[in-house]
Amino acid sequence: MHRVTIKSPDGTLLDLDEDSRFLAGLNVDFSWDQEDRAWLYNSDDGGVWCWERAGDSWRKAKAADPSMIPKWILPEDARQEKRKWRRA
Repeated sequence: MHRVTIKSPDGTLLDLDEDSRFLAGLNVDFSWDQEDRAWLYNSDDGGVWCWERAGDSWRKAKAADPSMIPKWILPEDARQEKRKWRRA
């Protein structure tokens, strides 16, 4: 199991999300946006998570609204599935 860990550029631990657990064999994609939020796509369940700074800590939220999810975090097949949700 892997957990989401956020570190500064010099390697200082900023946050360790004890509640996040991802299997090593799954495709988990992550990246940062221009507002210094970390986005994660989990291929296991298609979930998208976001971590953002809240004072001296980090707040995690599951992205429930597909319009708020950055397109660049999703693989093409997930993008097509999200389009189906919008049409329904």
